[in-house]
Amino acid sequence: MTIPQNTEHTTTARPRQNAEPPVIDVLIPECDPAEAALLGSVGYDAAAITLATIDMFVSPLHQRLWREITAFLHAENSISDNGAPDVVKLVNWFKSHGVSKFDRDYFTDCVRDVPSAAGADGYASIIKYKYACRKLIRIAQEMANGAAGDAILDTIIATAQTQLAALQQIGQAGGLGAVMQCANDIEPREITWLWPGRIPLGRISMLVGRPGEGKSFLTAFMASSISNGGYWPDGTHCPPGYVILVSGEDDPADTIRPRLDAHGADCSKIFILKTVAYRDSTGQKKERGFTLADIAQLEQALIDHPGVKIIFIDPIGSFLGGKVDGHRDNEIRAVLAPLMALAEKYNCAIVIVAHRRKSAAASADDMALGSIGFVGLSRAVWHLSRDENNPERRLLLPGKMNLCRQPDGLAFSIGGEPAAIQWEDEPVQMSADDHQAEVSGMTIRGPKPEARNTAEEWLSRYLFGGSKRVSEIRAESSAAGLSWRTVQRAADSLNVVRESDFSTKEYRWSLPPNSSVPSSVPSSLDNLAHANNMASCHPIENKGENTPKVVACQVPYVLGGAPETPLPEPPETPPAKGLFDTPAVPQTGQPAAPVPASTYIQNTDQEDMLL
Repeated sequence: MTIPQNTEHTTTARPRQNAEPPVIDVLIPECDPAEAALLGSVGYDAAAITLATIDMFVSPLHQRLWREITAFLHAENSISDNGAPDVVKLVNWFKSHGVSKFDRDYFTDCVRDVPSAAGADGYASIIKYKYACRKLIRIAQEMANGAAGDAILDTIIATAQTQLAALQQIGQAGGLGAVMQCANDIEPREITWLWPGRIPLGRISMLVGRPGEGKSFLTAFMASSISNGGYWPDGTHCPPGYVILVSGEDDPADTIRPRLDAHGADCSKIFILKTVAYRDSTGQKKERGFTLADIAQLEQALIDHPGVKIIFIDPIGSFLGGKVDGHRDNEIRAVLAPLMALAEKYNCAIVIVAHRRKSAAASADDMALGSIGFVGLSRAVWHLSRDENNPERRLLLPGKMNLCRQPDGLAFSIGGEPAAIQWEDEPVQMSADDHQAEVSGMTIRGPKPEARNTAEEWLSRYLFGGSKRVSEIRAESSAAGLSWRTVQRAADSLNVVRESDFSTKEYRWSLPPNSSVPSSVPSSLDNLAHANNMASCHPIENKGENTPKVVACQVPYVLGGAPETPLPEPPETPPAKGLFDTPAVPQTGQPAAPVPASTYIQNTDQEDMLL
């Protein structure tokens, strides 16, 4: 590496006496960010010192530091194996050569503010471009002030031609200007998935939820699944690989490791990024907290552990760094852009975990805490929340999806000792916006579609006589001309109770307790006969004026098919559900067992049954 010698700018023109100050003092700022970035790049690669000379810098501070670094490399030639200068020796050189503490600290900040030396060529191009502009401005100023003699004028013109040629060379080198690529030259490629249709590889995804909803349980489950390979809860393949967890809230010993063990993780493939090691000015090795400014260190971790499939950053707000405002879109995009490049370069998924804000919004994605840039740069956004009708039930619902159609949601509960996730078998036909509208009372769709109104009426009449198996409901709804997705949404609107039939291993649906009588009678003649028989029901109990009368009927109220055999009583402790052998947590607020179809019907008057 040949280190350029320092040169000083000299002018051959002789300005007039009492001339106006050079235009350069007004047009060019005193401190150029590109200069600071190039200084920081030298901390990662000593070869960056060859990209500029001291006269190209505007800031006196940058000139002083560049001069001392150049002298240090000439005298010490202290470069490590990876091409980076020995920062400890460099700082000691600064101290011994009278560089102030402020200047030393400024240089270390420059090194910390750039992720690597990858952008050094671009920074140098900006510096050279502005340097050539300054030269031309000075030449114009000298010509405006007048020059003595044709020889001096010829020199000025020759210098201007040199600087114009330099500007053209910078532009042709691609350092400046628009870089175009013809779409015909782009080779199309398919999206690769870590979790098909849900979590893409090479991209940033986002998980949003309030504290205590189970976000860390979900990341522990995903990490465990990837460490072992196998299948995701929806039956799609989960490729095996390594995992990096960046956690700012959970203790590794008493929280993270027990949750990984509970989900059967191969902990030899899961790594927790704790801190970043560095040496201070005295050579002492120290550690500091990781932030997204430490992209170079995170990349080194990926190099040291090939095969990493996913990086979790939980929560993202803890790792932005003290100088980044999490609510400013431009700052968030600047921080996440290197993270996006890292995900694409190593084809790994990055999931950033974020909290929800307290104020309500019509769109679920607007509930993510912080700048909209988090959602904007994420290719898939998932929202985790509790079921309003069953707090033990968690809903994992899709928000923004850029790379595929919006998939179904999923549901799970957390139970067992140690606690682990138990997934439900059925998908949830609901988006995060659907759930947000139900919870907040706000809507972005307008009135409910007619098809859903029809499905709600049909389903409420069909389930009024008692619980039904999902397979039967699906067959009958298809015969009635209703789409299954519409029926599932209608079930969510009616707060239908979903319980597992332990004898058949199949889910059953039933109306929630105290549901009202259907507003219209079925058109089936068989059901009409059943309804007439219900007129002979006799009262059993009436505890007060405002207490509904409970009546027993000889014939069940069903649609299509014979009365069903009453279900056996479930065991006191249900068997494990989901992927792991852990007992399911009891679902509070739900009936202990589905009500048999022929047991009880509530009504306030016998005549209402026939309306």
